[in-house]
Amino acid sequence: MVDETSGKVIPINPLYHRVEPVPSWRILLVPILWVLACVKIISMGLVGCVGLILVWVGGYELTEETFTKPLPKWKRILRWVIAKVVMRLFVIAAGFKWKIKGKRASPKEAPIFVVGPHSSYFDVFVVILLGAPSVLAKASTNNVILFGRLVKMTQGMFVSRKSKDSKRQIKDQIIQRAESILNGSGMPQMYIYAEGTTGNRSSLLQFKLGAFYPGVPVQPVLIRYPNAIDAVTYTFDGHSLSKIIWYALSSQFYVNIEIEYLPVYVPNEEEKNDPILFSENVRKVMSESLDIPTSEYSLEEGNLLVKLREKILYKLCRIRLGKRNASCDGFYAPEIEMFLQCTEFREDFDWMRNFERFLKEFFYIELGVDEEVPGMPFVFNCFKMDEGESCVDIRPYLVLAILSSDDLALGTEGIVESIYNMYCITGDNNADNIKEISEVIKRIFELDEDKLPVDPGVNNQALGAGDGDAGNIGNIEKDALALRHKLTLCVEFTKLLADAVNERLPKDYPPREYRDKPIRQKDKLD
Repeated sequence: MVDETSGKVIPINPLYHRVEPVPSWRILLVPILWVLACVKIISMGLVGCVGLILVWVGGYELTEETFTKPLPKWKRILRWVIAKVVMRLFVIAAGFKWKIKGKRASPKEAPIFVVGPHSSYFDVFVVILLGAPSVLAKASTNNVILFGRLVKMTQGMFVSRKSKDSKRQIKDQIIQRAESILNGSGMPQMYIYAEGTTGNRSSLLQFKLGAFYPGVPVQPVLIRYPNAIDAVTYTFDGHSLSKIIWYALSSQFYVNIEIEYLPVYVPNEEEKNDPILFSENVRKVMSESLDIPTSEYSLEEGNLLVKLREKILYKLCRIRLGKRNASCDGFYAPEIEMFLQCTEFREDFDWMRNFERFLKEFFYIELGVDEEVPGMPFVFNCFKMDEGESCVDIRPYLVLAILSSDDLALGTEGIVESIYNMYCITGDNNADNIKEISEVIKRIFELDEDKLPVDPGVNNQALGAGDGDAGNIGNIEKDALALRHKLTLCVEFTKLLADAVNERLPKDYPPREYRDKPIRQKDKLD
């Protein structure tokens, strides 16, 4: 993505989202839209009460056994009425207007729907519009009023992301369910968000393998929200869920949602024996149809972004405030010069600074000579390891200052290499090296090593699909490479947060033209 004002290339991050500013002419419509939003909420409440009663009746005496065989006929009829009538009225009451394209495959043709990109809690409406197929949902969905019960009515499955045993059980259940559907058991088709989490639809996140372990044909299903204002996206670094719901109801008269069935993807023998290859090929087909790239980011990277926001954001804000108060906002020449020379300093360089020297070197403030600048003690103190210390190690400050600057000369890999040099970490992949990298991650980014994702080629996909043993890296070299990948991710995400703090990201991030692209003309002709 190229910033039109500066001409600089800004990387698209699929885990970050901000609602675009409302055009000035829409301000005149705000009172009408707010009244309409209140009408929507009341209508949703009335329809939801009817749905809740029917779901409660249909869910009566549902046991574990009923999740492995078709429901009684009267419950299947009731499920059809709930999905096709009541819940569709709920979608209409919420102000959503839908369009469905393509041909839906029969259960024997494709036991599994692979759905993406997953970007919103409103994606649950897709489940309704597809006639309530059997959903694979996270365990917390079970506690959601109405929709949790609806998932049970679809004979869906709940998986706990924190439990390896739960992931293994779900893997086996998916395989058994897929085989039974192919054999004509009458069970509903399975509906799986292959990404396993939400992004902003600028790219397809890494797929989890659950839908691909059975090795059966799957039907990719695409979701688009082609609206002037994207008020539905909910991802790791974005607005709160309550704000997103209010924006969706009040920012426009109605919300467009587009669902497209792609042709059934039948795996070959190699793909049946290799779920990773199967998932990547399906993801490629979906990304080409959406006209967006694929991404190596996944749920684990999203969790990392949340942790970094909690730990690092306040430091980035204090650095910028300190620079602004010292009348050198955006000026990081001292930090850049020291950072670029760090390869020469190595072990003989003193990285410790007291408050007086810290201000003089990086903010051009001399205590006792210049006027007192507010906020400077906060900048210094947030880099202390202990409250009683009079000096700080400036290396964490240098890294965050470099990422706060607009200097892109080093790039991510260059910054990672310089961090290695600052902390005298050699290129040898040994146990001491691994311990040092872990300590560096903890000191700079305040994150424990075991809370970080590993190299995407090592275990992200397998862990998400239930293979809990895949994360046991077999040798020290792989551990070291995985840790370097973690450090690289920390640098990438902190740069994103720093750009947001320093107002270098467009307010409409990512822009609408990078998402929800219409079906290409040649596809329409076909």
